[in-house]
Amino acid sequence: MRIYFMRHGIATKNGPAMPDIKRPLASEGREKTKKAAYGLKALKVRPKLILTSPLLRAEQTAEIVSLILGVRGGLKACDALRPGGNPENIFVEIKDCGKSEECVLIGHEPDLSSLISRLISGNGSLNIHLKKSGVCCVDVEKITPTPRGTLLWMATPKQLRKIR
Repeated sequence: MRIYFMRHGIATKNGPAMPDIKRPLASEGREKTKKAAYGLKALKVRPKLILTSPLLRAEQTAEIVSLILGVRGGLKACDALRPGGNPENIFVEIKDCGKSEECVLIGHEPDLSSLISRLISGNGSLNIHLKKSGVCCVDVEKITPTPRGTLLWMATPKQLRKIR
């Protein structure tokens, strides 16, 4: 199974009148996310499923990616992708995706990088940092009992824009 880990796009600033869960993407975040998604399309990324954090900025990122990649009906909110979520629950969700399929996980830092590090090193010791709208591609050899994968590539939003 190939998993694409994507950090949500640039969001509006946090303030007293706006709870963090409801912060939307900023216009710059929408644009950079669209261009990054077109880079994924140029790389022939064809996910059957997109799992997203239920926070608004992640859901909006997922909607943009889903539209550009042509994912039909495979967009699902996943509490495990919210900040501080339980990564074990993510693997329960993606198990249904199937070994030969691709899926996209859209979430937050530092949780995504921690999950990627754990997948490819076995212990989370790697220092990885996803930029907003950045993507990391991991080939997952097994999901249970202990998830293991191989890092295939990692791209910043700027690199994805150039690919498109």
